[in-house]
Amino acid sequence: MWSAVMNSFNHYAYSAVYDWVFTAVGGIDTDGPTGFKNILLRPLPGGPLSHVECTYESPYGTIHLRWEKTATGLKVDVTIPPNTTARLVLPNSEKVLGSGTYSVTEVL
Repeated sequence: MWSAVMNSFNHYAYSAVYDWVFTAVGGIDTDGPTGFKNILLRPLPGGPLSHVECTYESPYGTIHLRWEKTATGLKVDVTIPPNTTARLVLPNSEKVLGSGTYSVTEVL
């Protein structure tokens, strides 16, 4: 990069990368037009990554997702803010979760 004076850190190219990291790699997205009232958690484990951890400050509170490949499958830890719901979509299952903290393990 050149200097910070000559660059916009709000440029679409940077935003597209961050969007991909949160929605594809980290798996945090909205589930409908309600702006994180309904959350879609759909991590996409693959490639050389062994784990990913993402946190997003939504209008309803902190959304946190951490996934980790294990010897037998996939371990996912999530935190869902108050007064929201989340649809957790994993390679072999799907669950609807209310507010709170959860740990889910799926055999792959």
